[in-house]
Amino acid sequence: MPYNEANKAIYAKYTKQYTPDGEIRFLAANPDSKVNSVGTFLLNELAKREQGKEIYLYTDTNCIYQFYEHRGFERVGDQDIMLELQNGIDLKWLMYRKTL
Repeated sequence: MPYNEANKAIYAKYTKQYTPDGEIRFLAANPDSKVNSVGTFLLNELAKREQGKEIYLYTDTNCIYQFYEHRGFERVGDQDIMLELQNGIDLKWLMYRKTL
């Protein structure tokens, strides 16, 4: 799968410079929710509980990657991929890191 291949390549490059303590695998909030800033609250709570730890995450240009950039995450890798769906989807697969 394109995702897995991109993950391996980007992760190998990332771990040459950083030693991760953990990964954010999934973070989502209902955009129709009446509560604002749920994602920011969750990241802030993680930072309080896991202070000083190196974390990373994967996302893509089809998601709201700017959310992480505005919260101090640094882009440490990217790779163009093509998803083999009905018409094919071009994406840039992204990896971000942050020390909490």
